[in-house]
Amino acid sequence: MPEFFFPPELAELLPQALHGHPVICAVAPHQSIKHAIEALGIPHTEIGAVAVNGQKRPISGRLAPGDRVEVFPPEPPAPSGGDPPRFIADAHLGRLARYLRFAGIDTLWKNAWDDAELVAIAAREGRIALTCDRALLMHRTLPAGCYLRSWQPRTQLAEVARRYALALCGPQASRCPSPRPRSPPNCYRAPSPPSSSSGAARDAGAPTGAARTGSGCRRPWPR
Repeated sequence: MPEFFFPPELAELLPQALHGHPVICAVAPHQSIKHAIEALGIPHTEIGAVAVNGQKRPISGRLAPGDRVEVFPPEPPAPSGGDPPRFIADAHLGRLARYLRFAGIDTLWKNAWDDAELVAIAAREGRIALTCDRALLMHRTLPAGCYLRSWQPRTQLAEVARRYALALCGPQASRCPSPRPRSPPNCYRAPSPPSSSSGAARDAGAPTGAARTGSGCRRPWPR
């Protein structure tokens, strides 16, 4: 039977009994790598790359008994200077959608969409689905998505910024109305790992995990 290896950020999505060790499971001959991994509870949208016996393979490939399968999470995209990604947020992510829109990121949200309608819009318009529902991300026709671990909107914003390397500032950021015509924008960047040597105080208005990169404008993020 194939043996699967997951890094900690993906292993936490496995059933508790499978934590802390490689996973050995039976895979039917007709099952793809994608189906085998999703059967363990990890949506295909959370798979960045797969290596079988040390060689990179597409998730549409098949496995043989005794294969060693290493699964890697998605990596943040390299800065390209192009347009930021476009999102569609699940019904329970209204506040996250509001934060992203405030930062100038194209984000659709409606609290009445069912899963099939949301997936269809995402596929048709090339949008990334944001959700805390793993079942939604396992829809076969969903091209791209992001499973959010937190239920806290500001932490969710930091998750999205980190995964997609969103600066949340610059030309796409909302600028604050101000009597001073040259007041800088309220800008935030994707969070960095906490450093014990840093003595800088966090901005009270910034989303959790994000740091201020602009100055002058004191308008808080929407609550």
